[in-house]
Amino acid sequence: MDPMESQLRETYAREETENLVELSVRGGLTEVAERVLQEELAHRNVTSADITVEEQRLADVEARKIALQGQLASRTSRLVANLIDTLGTLLLITPFSFVAFVSMPEPISDLVARISIIAWFTYYFLKDGINGQSLGKRLLRIRVVDSVDGTPCNLATSIIRGVFGMLGLIDQLFALGESKQRLADHVAKTLVIKVRG
Repeated sequence: MDPMESQLRETYAREETENLVELSVRGGLTEVAERVLQEELAHRNVTSADITVEEQRLADVEARKIALQGQLASRTSRLVANLIDTLGTLLLITPFSFVAFVSMPEPISDLVARISIIAWFTYYFLKDGINGQSLGKRLLRIRVVDSVDGTPCNLATSIIRGVFGMLGLIDQLFALGESKQRLADHVAKTLVIKVRG
């Protein structure tokens, strides 16, 4: 057995069955890789019916991706939603902090300032985690969704988007691409789409 085939056998033996089935469906393997893969699948008692089910699943995923691409929100609506979120939180927090600064003793005004900063960052990181919509996105009727299955963004994904959103211009430059995805969207595997109705 040549070293390449031996390496393939070891690699496939370590993989989960579902990954091997997906690999088989996607195709594009060399003749040796395909043969070794089919032998490994046969060893695991994977049937042609199992492969057909995976083919259908991948076709459904692809169809959902195409449908989501047709619903992408405009860059302008995304920008306006972001401005609403940023300015809205500043308008809520700034007057409260200012009043505390001018009318309360220094330890209390410092505490209020810290609480205000924490509140702003909390909103920034979690804003898209409830039904995929921040206040600005809700007003503009757009939503952050998973790029594969179209489910609304959750809190964990919102935090990932927020962390990479801190890169500012670098993050935003990615949105100039065809899918209009910021770097944060690529990492979190999200899209921003228009909400119907």
